[in-house]
Amino acid sequence: MTSAGPVTYRIRQHRLDDLEVDAWGPGADELVDHIPAELGAHDHPEEFRPAHPVLDRAWRRLPGLRVPRTGRVFEALVPAILEQRVVNLDAQAAWTRLLRAHGTPAPGSAPAAMRVMPHPEAWAKIPIWDWRRAGVDLQRSRTVVLARHAGKLERAAADPPGSTGCCRRCRESGCGRRRRSGTARSVTRTHSRWATSTSAG
Repeated sequence: MTSAGPVTYRIRQHRLDDLEVDAWGPGADELVDHIPAELGAHDHPEEFRPAHPVLDRAWRRLPGLRVPRTGRVFEALVPAILEQRVVNLDAQAAWTRLLRAHGTPAPGSAPAAMRVMPHPEAWAKIPIWDWRRAGVDLQRSRTVVLARHAGKLERAAADPPGSTGCCRRCRESGCGRRRRSGTARSVTRTHSRWATSTSAG
């Protein structure tokens, strides 16, 4: 989901520096404009100095690896909230049930079962019994509803890490350094198995 609306997209890599992007839906133009940044066009891998030995070994073993960065915080927050205090299979089942019940069909050339996750404000309108049918307890459902105010965090995600604007927005949003770090890691997860199998952007 972009600011212009939902979008379904497909990226095909022909060579290391040759990508083809197909996009459908109201958010197609915005998505295509942001694809270079999402795929790391503005990264500076030569400046990356992993301090942790596990990261250092992974970086040496996979020197060309790039993790997508969408900047769409709310999309990452909802699955992360559903994962709290339950096993992974239960979280995936809850996500799938909620998408099927309250998502909308993905635009364009997409599988019939693919759904776009509800708009942030729409999560607040989900009846309490639908949350329970999906296996989501009161605390997690309330947290998802509160997460719809993630606009400040999305603006923070667009700032360079540690920048003045980023830190100020995090303070305004009520998240500390530790929580912001976890959220920032989550924002890179859009291309995980969940997103590609059950939802569109």
